[in-house]
Amino acid sequence: RKRERERDPHTRHTPTPFPQIKLPRANELWLFAGLGLTGMFGNQVLYIEGIYFTTADIASIYQPAIPVWTVLLALLLRLEKLPPLNLLRGWAKILGILLAIGGALMMLLVKSDDSDSKNKLVGGFLLIGNTLSMGLYVVAQKIFVFQPAARFHHWSAYPITLTAWAYFFGALFMALSTLYYVFKGETSAFHIPQEVIGPLAYAVLVSSSLCYGLITFANKHTSASIVTAFWPLQVVCTVVLAKFALGERYVSVTPDSCGTYHPNTHTHT
Repeated sequence: RKRERERDPHTRHTPTPFPQIKLPRANELWLFAGLGLTGMFGNQVLYIEGIYFTTADIASIYQPAIPVWTVLLALLLRLEKLPPLNLLRGWAKILGILLAIGGALMMLLVKSDDSDSKNKLVGGFLLIGNTLSMGLYVVAQKIFVFQPAARFHHWSAYPITLTAWAYFFGALFMALSTLYYVFKGETSAFHIPQEVIGPLAYAVLVSSSLCYGLITFANKHTSASIVTAFWPLQVVCTVVLAKFALGERYVSVTPDSCGTYHPNTHTHT
């Protein structure tokens, strides 16, 4: 078995001071660059910009589109089969997709007291790009790594290392994007207030690094559509946390309001 591992080109690595670290080969760099561009850079940057032009609530409302994009991409690329309509689980899958779409559309019908509709439109397109990027990330992992006959299937044994290298390229793209502020001489953009250090550490270590590692691990053991099927829970968690952490209150839905959002009074329906 040792000789077989030595003959296997996927198990041979260039000697490094840290032999326990699996290094990507030159012909694999495009895979990690693509994963970093979609999952880490595109997903997070578009999400942050989307929040800037809208609100955190609206940004979370768009997240149910991630499983919809994922299912559509998986079906188009023949990664998954159409749900069997003669079985209960097939109808359950279709119902889940329809509920995700319906919930997102319902919240998009919200009447806002804010007159700045142009920014909301820009933010909406950014959030659509955010959700599409995440769907592409999960599907690309499945196609190129976690399928039994995938070209880079040997990386499936290293889900955390796979995530780490994708994260490295995502961080590289983010670093390159900051050159915009360097060339404009806006050094204040790099100043981190002391009160932001805690939330920033949480965002990096928990909601980013840990979550991406868990997503990759789950993607290894189940289908891409199941991995992203839990995304709509972000809306529920955001609404609940907004109530208890931010003191936002909720009122009942009426036919006239159709889910009116009151930004000035922090009231939702």
